[in-house]
Amino acid sequence: MQDDYSTQKNIGDVVFALNGYWIVQTIFQVILLIYPITEFCSKVAKTVDLFEDKANENNVKRFLVQVYTLPQKFTAHGLFVLDWSLLHFMIGSITTHLVYLIQFKQTSS
Repeated sequence: MQDDYSTQKNIGDVVFALNGYWIVQTIFQVILLIYPITEFCSKVAKTVDLFEDKANENNVKRFLVQVYTLPQKFTAHGLFVLDWSLLHFMIGSITTHLVYLIQFKQTSS
């Protein structure tokens, strides 16, 4: 009877560790996705400053107006914006769920 309990506890610890590894891996993948996007958006803003001095041609002026008026955002089919706020949201959600899991694990012990 004691062996069954220790085996179940060891399996539960392994599953908990694997879930932690999956969470860290997913957050790392999101960081690898968000970092280039935010860098691109900041480079677009810098490009406008570079073109301002050479804004003699009509096409360049239209480009500058378009960049100023339209926000440079990447979205996932319009559901949410891909920027650092997504990572903050994910970490907050994961932390909340981990607190729930830890509390339920303590009450079942």
